[in-house]
Amino acid sequence: MSRGSFWLIAAVLFVATSVTHLWMIGSAPTGFFNDESSIGYNAYCIFETGSDEYGVHHPVFFRSIEDYKDPVLIYSVVPLIKLFGLNKAAVRLTSALYFICASIAFVFLCYEYCHNKWVALAGGALFAFAPWTFNFSRTVIGGYTPMLLGMILGWWSLLVAVRRKSWLLAVSAGMAWALAAYAHNIGRPMTALLIVCFLTAFISALIPLWRVFLTFLVSFGLSMVPMIISIWRNPHVLTARFQRISIFQQTPSVPHAILAVVGRYVEYFSPKFLFLHGDQILRHGTGTSGVLLLFLAPFVVVGLYSAVRRWSSSAPHRFVLLGLLVYPTAAALTIDHMHSGRSVNGVIFWVLTAVLGIHQLLVTRAKSGRVVVALVTFCGVVETAWFCRDYFGSYQMRARPWFETELTEAIEFCYQNIGINETFYISPSAFELQLHKDNTLELLVDENFHYYPAVLFFGRIPPRFYQRQGIPKDRVRLYDGVAPKPGLLLRRSILVMHEVGVAKYWLDRNTESVPLGATLIKALPCSSPGRYEVYRIP
Repeated sequence: MSRGSFWLIAAVLFVATSVTHLWMIGSAPTGFFNDESSIGYNAYCIFETGSDEYGVHHPVFFRSIEDYKDPVLIYSVVPLIKLFGLNKAAVRLTSALYFICASIAFVFLCYEYCHNKWVALAGGALFAFAPWTFNFSRTVIGGYTPMLLGMILGWWSLLVAVRRKSWLLAVSAGMAWALAAYAHNIGRPMTALLIVCFLTAFISALIPLWRVFLTFLVSFGLSMVPMIISIWRNPHVLTARFQRISIFQQTPSVPHAILAVVGRYVEYFSPKFLFLHGDQILRHGTGTSGVLLLFLAPFVVVGLYSAVRRWSSSAPHRFVLLGLLVYPTAAALTIDHMHSGRSVNGVIFWVLTAVLGIHQLLVTRAKSGRVVVALVTFCGVVETAWFCRDYFGSYQMRARPWFETELTEAIEFCYQNIGINETFYISPSAFELQLHKDNTLELLVDENFHYYPAVLFFGRIPPRFYQRQGIPKDRVRLYDGVAPKPGLLLRRSILVMHEVGVAKYWLDRNTESVPLGATLIKALPCSSPGRYEVYRIP
């Protein structure tokens, strides 16, 4: 086929990828998870004041209740808020744009391995529509997509730097790997581990090129200086998140912890995780497919065979195999089973392995290989279409509880319908309550709504005021039975209480009184018993 045909198909795939990842991004998935609201509001604070919601000037890490959020997504959202205002689509657009760039970079990485532009283009399409990353590209619940972009660019730049003896590309590789480390907390240990894997795979080739690799290490180290200084001043920013999710906090002894780590590590290589069911947390996946589409399985098997055969002769292939072996290391140290977010770096290695399989079939079995590739590709197109149909269809209803859709929609409705000089009253019943052993109830939100940033995000609470004095009480306040000003009251008809330390929920009828003369103007259904009620207070 001609060069023009290649660029035409490349353009069609680019448009298809962009449309699929950007279409209805503000409303699909429904709701707006806490992490998304927090990232959006902190970006709004940076845009307005140069400080985060706590008043810290241009932080490297953003404080978020019990842990810290990573900086890349938050700073990247700032220019989009300037262009489009503070809204869900503008905030989520950041993640999608990073992912589209990562898909393009993946094409170049594939070409570096197979030197076939058509196979490389197919690899970019496979990466773009992998279920493993599809949800993450359409939300900002974490810096997964900039982390992937950094890893892919770092990997490609370092490969080419070694091949061309290019100092400039070595510098670029160091900056790209540093981007991955800044983008997400999982990126930090995995970046270090993957650089060690690269050194192991290329050790003989790097001996005469030690100056190029040293340039890469210096570039990476200098790029990490702001993070190192921040961690030196406050080590808690590095450990806070891990302390909450570490498997060592949940197991009674070291032997039990080791067994648990090994068990979780093995799970990430199971067909159940990879091709059948994936991650059952519906913020991370649809729950109806593996993290990879099933049609990739034969390509992955052939790709593994090809990489193993070249273990002794090809350093790049050794790195792929080493990457596959270590990719779930960080995820296996955490309490969750088969968590696709903490293992998302694996999508690069598994899809590239599938690309190696496609190339192997086309090269070694020219005619029969093309037939196999064509048949499997046809199945892949059908499966991909089914996945997209499910994502934009029934998944949107299945995922509503996972994105706290009912509460965020209720808060958004109230802000859209409240008057300029009115007050938004939020009943404690709107939030989940924790029931302690002494039968006392704890409300998981304080009067400044640090524990529920959607109130700050949808209310567009002025950052300068909030940083100095907290929530302006004339605009929004927790309802305590008294409503001194006209406005709207949001409450829930059924109290939802969670028993601390036990995965058990208790339901009880809400008996709090509403202000005299208040009228019910909206009842919003919940996936659990009861409903959200909005009252207008005269």
